Amino acid sequence: MLASFAPLFFWIRVVSAVVSFILLGGIVYLIMQIDYFSDRREYGWRIWRGKKGEKKRSLRKWKTILEDVASGDASRLTNAVLTAQGLVGETLRVAGYKGASFGELLHSVSETDVPCIVETRRMYKDISEYIEKKEELSRQDVKALLRLFREILRQFGVVD
Repeated sequence: MLASFAPLFFWIRVVSAVVSFILLGGIVYLIMQIDYFSDRREYGWRIWRGKKGEKKRSLRKWKTILEDVASGDASRLTNAVLTAQGLVGETLRVAGYKGASFGELLHSVSETDVPCIVETRRMYKDISEYIEKKEELSRQDVKALLRLFREILRQFGVVD
């Protein structure tokens, strides 16, 4: 008697598999539509911890920045600021912040997320004016800005 139901069981399994795939596809579609995984700010504070290759590359960049500052040469100080700006900008973009320029990127970060951001914005504005005018940067100002950048990078787990 069960043998007579075998074709029916086969079709029930086929229909069940099709319905399961349709439901799974619907769930994936809804997750993509509501953009569930896009906001990395909540989860992105330690985003660099899992990517050892990225962290090593960032540490190498940071060491070259420190070497440029230690040299004391004016062109290397400017290069150190620009390299650090790129590193911090990349870190903030990976963490989910948006902005067309580095200044806009800094303004998209709230003070509750990064406590030193207000001072960083002010200091970056002053130094970027020197760079635009091609004036010589003081080593103390560059060091102060790099300390603020380092604090931001520490918060995101890029440097220790």
